[in-house]
Amino acid sequence: RDEDKLLVQYDFAQYKKMLQKIFDKYEAIKTAWTPDGVMIAFETPKNAINAAKEIFHRLDKFNKEEKKIEEQFTIRCGINGGIVYFDSTIPLEEITDQVIDIAGHMQKHADPGTIYVSKFSAEPLAKQEQLVLTDKVIDEVEVYMWEKFE
Repeated sequence: RDEDKLLVQYDFAQYKKMLQKIFDKYEAIKTAWTPDGVMIAFETPKNAINAAKEIFHRLDKFNKEEKKIEEQFTIRCGINGGIVYFDSTIPLEEITDQVIDIAGHMQKHADPGTIYVSKFSAEPLAKQEQLVLTDKVIDEVEVYMWEKFE
């Protein structure tokens, strides 16, 4: 709001480049960009969690040193794991699967500055990834959370 439209476009292009580098680093399989976010498929929940955490950490520098608009970029993430069968020629946004739906619902309910992770994906990684079990349940799935601390 109340920002120069050219600067907004520029900042979002730079933001997208930054994210794509992180997605590549953590071996994203597919991505689907929407006007207000991105959906990414990773090989493992660990790759998804590590990519999300790196985005949060990298976003600090982006907000302080790189973006041109006044508004801060803030994000929230949702992660769920499972097997999704798909044809590699079909765009991710056209694939329907409960695994994807739950990840989207995790993101939708997450607070800005947090990563919500389904119990299935979080339990094997909870201690090493600093994931904390919450009292939240989304789509009948218990939720773990990671929150970036300054």
